[in-house]
Amino acid sequence: MDKFFGILNVRHLYEDRNKRKPESNAFNDPNDNRFDCLENAESRRPTKYRQYSPSAVTNAMETIRAKEVSIYKASKIYNIPETTLRDRVAEKVDIETVGYGPSKLLTLEKEAKLCSKDKHLSRQKYSSFLTRWPVLKLSKLRDLSILRTKSASQETVDKYFSELKTIMYDLVDKPHCIYSVDEKGACSDKTPYKLIAGTGTKPPAVTSERSFIVTIIGAGNAVGTQIPPFLVFPGTRIRSELLDNCTAGCDGCVSDSGWSNTEIFKLYIKHHFMKYAYPLIRRF
Repeated sequence: MDKFFGILNVRHLYEDRNKRKPESNAFNDPNDNRFDCLENAESRRPTKYRQYSPSAVTNAMETIRAKEVSIYKASKIYNIPETTLRDRVAEKVDIETVGYGPSKLLTLEKEAKLCSKDKHLSRQKYSSFLTRWPVLKLSKLRDLSILRTKSASQETVDKYFSELKTIMYDLVDKPHCIYSVDEKGACSDKTPYKLIAGTGTKPPAVTSERSFIVTIIGAGNAVGTQIPPFLVFPGTRIRSELLDNCTAGCDGCVSDSGWSNTEIFKLYIKHHFMKYAYPLIRRF
């Protein structure tokens, strides 16, 4: 195909002779054998996938079940792949399945009936259906990383609780020794809230030129005792004024991004968490 368009891109009739390239000779005969490349390109064009309709599959299955024709002959009559019919005869695939994925809840006739209805009527039925079933609601999917998805599998959860049971064996009667530690990133720019304003006006939301993240690490035990928060600020040097007006006992450090990391967590456990948790544990 590229050779054909290369031949068309000639500047004059004698370009093949001047450049000593016979293949660049201009077309002057309709029976030129170089037109064969167009016919070959047309024959190599990929065919459309699944050129049969669902009704053709239904008609073919009816003739096969009536033992009027064989599976092979029905595939030739209705232009359906033989394997497609054999899978449906062997009940490996549902007869009304016309694509990949799970089987449909509704038949093709019911789907066609829904499609023929008015869209507003369908929306009304949808709202009525949700009203009759208050346990269902339209939810917005939230982003979940692939790592968290894998860690939320049934096998992983069962393994976690199995190991947790082993760890908690000696702590069942010591709730003051059971602590939960978590962290939360707080952004300096908050989401703008809604405001009732006049028509045609657009009230602005004042934000900082450059937002930053501050990580808050908190902990508490099963009795209800809380460890003062530990703050992680972005920067290279901690300043005392960053902790002004904070909760009593609050402490902090800095990191390049404001997020916690392994070294900061070790620092938190060794110098902050144990400072408040160890005296409480010894008291009991």
